[in-house]
Amino acid sequence: MRYHLWLLNATESLLAPRSIQKKIEHLFDVPLLWETRTIEENSVCNLMPDEEYFVPMAIKCLGSLWDHPSEMTTEGKRILSQMKKLYFERWKLPSWESFWDQTSDFHSMKTPIGVGYYDLIRSRHKEGDKHILIGYSQGGVVARFLAFIDEYLFGNHLIDGVITIASPLRGSPLADPFHREEVTNAMIKILLALFSFYKEYDAIPGFVRVISSLEKRIDFEDVYSLLSDWTTESLSLGNVSPYYPAIGKYLATFLKWLSGLRGIKESAFWELAPERVISPFSVLGLVQKPLKAHTAAIVTCNHSVYDIARDYFALTQGNWIRWLWKIGKEWLLSQKVGGQSLKRNLLTIQNLYDREIMGLGEGEAHDFMVPAERQYIEKSPSLGLFFASRASHLSGKDPFSPGGKEILQAIISAMKKYTLCQK
Repeated sequence: MRYHLWLLNATESLLAPRSIQKKIEHLFDVPLLWETRTIEENSVCNLMPDEEYFVPMAIKCLGSLWDHPSEMTTEGKRILSQMKKLYFERWKLPSWESFWDQTSDFHSMKTPIGVGYYDLIRSRHKEGDKHILIGYSQGGVVARFLAFIDEYLFGNHLIDGVITIASPLRGSPLADPFHREEVTNAMIKILLALFSFYKEYDAIPGFVRVISSLEKRIDFEDVYSLLSDWTTESLSLGNVSPYYPAIGKYLATFLKWLSGLRGIKESAFWELAPERVISPFSVLGLVQKPLKAHTAAIVTCNHSVYDIARDYFALTQGNWIRWLWKIGKEWLLSQKVGGQSLKRNLLTIQNLYDREIMGLGEGEAHDFMVPAERQYIEKSPSLGLFFASRASHLSGKDPFSPGGKEILQAIISAMKKYTLCQK
């Protein structure tokens, strides 16, 4: 028997340190195969690399299997038929082949034409082998969908373990195009709140007409274009200061999610709108099905804007700010930014983000991209349900951050449970 470990999306960087890999390998009685694939002559330990991030999940998982269901079970063929009606007739996606033509971010598959992720997994399989998938964010949804394909379409049990991290398993408001106007207006108010521009100050009217005018004149595409240019230019200025590409990475993650508000059906984010959960033959609807594979869900739920502010100051001023933050947080927050304290501005931003962008009430957690309650399906998955309270959607990708370390500990705990299930 061989165990194959497949990483999807940011788990490649999260599990990159060799010390972490050794801890996982020591849990197994036989060698663990860290699976790789080739992207433009480079070998990567990532089944779902950035180059294929925006390709619809159903397309990149199935590939040519859309047209070759002969090996599927009778029920699998029925499900595939209904999926084809949804994706190609109702949503009017172009042919699956077009997603290999390299004409846009959505049509950017790098595998040989027609080879989807499930075929990649099958190509490495020998009788008796078991495959474990660990996916971050969208990668977790893809991992769970691959397990669904394995079990429900083919009647196989090649995929024996699925660990999802920060994954929008029940969608995200940032992928909902019907939420676009609310997000746009909230972002305008958040940007103005950074500089103490409010509609009112403790019942005293403030910049009511200014903010209302901006909300009427600035639409989502204006905001998206601004953030897109800001991201591109920040990432290009690494030779000036490491601060700029660091900020660019923050913006790039947020921008990926905002793309879901554009309502482009050829994007993977179209599949992540919360209402897709009730569409029985969408990817989001299908991943709600129970699996025979062992599963774990790691929920990221740090939505503190204070942590974002601390990280921002550390990037701009140096890591000594983290030390100062520990001993002088209240003094730093009391400093004026415009006419109000930084603390008041950040509190306003927190409330705006929680309420108007995430659509959550007081006390409900999120990681800036996905509400916590949408990151898991089973309340008691066989390998565990873990809450990473120090990890946001971005910080959780970093194996050296407090949030990243918390996630790594959860992965190791889940893998320990998995190996116990094998005995």
